[in-house]
Amino acid sequence: GGIGTAQTFTIDYYKIVVSTCSAGIEENTNSMFKLFPNPTKNKAVIEGLTGQNNITLTNAEGKIVKTYNMFNGASLEMNLEGLNNGLYFVTVNHDKGTEVLKLIKE
Repeated sequence: GGIGTAQTFTIDYYKIVVSTCSAGIEENTNSMFKLFPNPTKNKAVIEGLTGQNNITLTNAEGKIVKTYNMFNGASLEMNLEGLNNGLYFVTVNHDKGTEVLKLIKE
């Protein structure tokens, strides 16, 4: 596709929208969570967690590669060693809904 086009794929109940118009990672400025460092090499931290959170790390093909369940933790350090370099999606299910953050492993 050209600039500004998007393709939508549904893989195992996950909806993934692939946009071809951005160069780099777009910061979700409305996010209640902070994900850093991004891009990263071997670990990433999510801050701003409250209450109960179910967190999944999904690769660009839609395969879940890690899952975490957090109860009353403010932050989570994710170990990414052994994972291939590339784009990942961090999905945080929390009491106010679901948020998906992009993560690059290099």
